[in-house]
Amino acid sequence: MTNYRKLVRWCALISLGLLMAACSSSSSAQPAYSNASLKGSFALSFAVAVGSGNGSISYTGGNGVMVADGNGNLSGTESYTDTEGDVCSNLALSGTYTINPDGSGLAVFKYGTNSSDSNCQGSLNQALVIAQGGSLVKTSNLNTNVAQLSGDWIRQ
Repeated sequence: MTNYRKLVRWCALISLGLLMAACSSSSSAQPAYSNASLKGSFALSFAVAVGSGNGSISYTGGNGVMVADGNGNLSGTESYTDTEGDVCSNLALSGTYTINPDGSGLAVFKYGTNSSDSNCQGSLNQALVIAQGGSLVKTSNLNTNVAQLSGDWIRQ
C-alpha cells in the first residue's frame, strides 16, 4: 500500500505540473492592450504626400516629440517642411488616442495652434498599431487626399 500511495502522489504532482504549464502558456499567448499600453515620451517622424484639387501633389516631412499619458491624451511639439515652401517649426501638438485590445487604435491631433501661419495649422487622424511591446508605434494617415509614406513613434 505504501508504494501505491507514493504512485498516486507522484501522478497527482505530475498532473498538477502539466495543468500549470498548460495554463501559463495559454495565458501568455496574446497580450491585451489598452490606452495604458501607450504611455511615455516618443520621438515621432513622418513623410506624407498631399493631393490637391488640381491634381498636383506636394510632399511633407517632419519630426517631433510627443507624450502619451496612458489615459488617451497626447501633447508635444513637431516641426515640418513641405515642397510648397512652408517651414513650420516648434508647433504645439495635442490630441487623443484610443487603443483596442489587439494593439490597433486611432489618434486624433490638432497641430499648430500656437502658429499665426494658417499653412502651419490643421488636424490629423491616424490609424496606429503598437509594436515591440509599446516601444514602437506604426501610423498611417486617415485624412482625405493624404497618403502617408511613413510614420513612426519610437519610445525615448
